[in-house]
Order: sequence, then structure tokens, then C-alpha cells
Amino acid sequence: MKSHGITLGLVFLAFSLIAPAAMAGEPNIKDTGIPEFDEVFAKARDLQGAINTQKSDLASQRATLNKALGVAEDAPIETAMADLKTKVQGKVQLVMDGRIPRLKPDDTMPENLKVGVEATNKLSESSVQVSDNCKTDLVPRSEDLASKTAEFPAKVPTLVKNPLEVGKKSGTVKKNAKIVSELPDRAKGLQAESEQTVNAVTAAFSAP
Repeated sequence: MKSHGITLGLVFLAFSLIAPAAMAGEPNIKDTGIPEFDEVFAKARDLQGAINTQKSDLASQRATLNKALGVAEDAPIETAMADLKTKVQGKVQLVMDGRIPRLKPDDTMPENLKVGVEATNKLSESSVQVSDNCKTDLVPRSEDLASKTAEFPAKVPTLVKNPLEVGKKSGTVKKNAKIVSELPDRAKGLQAESEQTVNAVTAAFSAP
């Protein structure tokens, strides 16, 4: 199963390289013209993009699952699993692949129901991948960047030589620092969201 994890990791990396850092309506981290700040803010912008990409990917997979089951596209994972459990009527077995809950259909399951099972398995695998990535990378990296950038606003007057530019650059730095300060909570929220999916699948199909 290691190849699956590696493949998903490469997919997330590829998407993060092409996806915009900020989602629609989300504030952008802007260049300040202060080199030592912009180097750190660029890393924060990349992190913002990685969080958004993985969040969007999970949302897309949930929508695909819900469509396959015929439930509302924005229905919560618990609703989707309750619907699937009712439809498969005991024709699947829950098999734990490490932390990944996988549904194994029996030979009598109709092909139209297997689509929902396959979508569930794909979402489960992606959710564990995202959860692990948040724990080992996105959360600690966001906390480190938030700690570093919190000190930036106070340093602007000593780094900007032109007094006429201090006010403008201070404003940009403060806005950027605020965005970065919110990244740890967003990364933790993404981790919680992915773990909720794993728990919902496991709970729905665990033996009573």
C-alpha cells in the first residue's frame, strides 16, 4: 500500500504547484518589497496553496461520492455512509489497511453500488493521506511560519529606509502576518475534517 501513499503525495504536490495560493474571496499574501520578509511570506503562500489544494481535493471527492449515491452534493459524510450502508445491505466487509478503512464488496453486489464503494475507498485513502500530511507537515510548518511572521510588523521601521514608505509597507506586512497567523487553525481544521471522514466510514461499517 506504500505505492498508493507515494502516488497521492505526488498528486498533492503537483496540484500545489499549479493551484493558486488563495481561494476565491480569500485574502492573498502579497510581496512587501522587504527581501527578508518576502522570503518567509513566499513560503507561507506556498503553504496556503497546499492547504487549499488538499481541502478542495477532499471536497471534490466527497461530491463525487454523494453524486454516485444520489444524495445531496453537500451532504455530510455521515449521511452518505448511512445511505450507502442501507443500499449495500450487508454486502460489504470493512477491512482496515493500516489506518485506512476499506470496503470490500462481495460477489453479489450490483455494479451500480460498487461505484459508491469505490468512491468511498478512494475518499478514505485520500483522507488518511491528508490527515497524516497535516500532522507531520502542514500544522507544524504553519505554526513555525506564524511564529516568525508575528514579529515582522514591529521590525518594519528599522528595515525601511524611506520614511514615506513605512506606513504602506507596515500595512501590507500586518495584513500578511494576520493571514499567516490563521494558517495553523486552517491546517488543524483540515486535519480534523479528514479524520472525521475516516471515523465516519469506520463507524458506519464496523461490526456491531
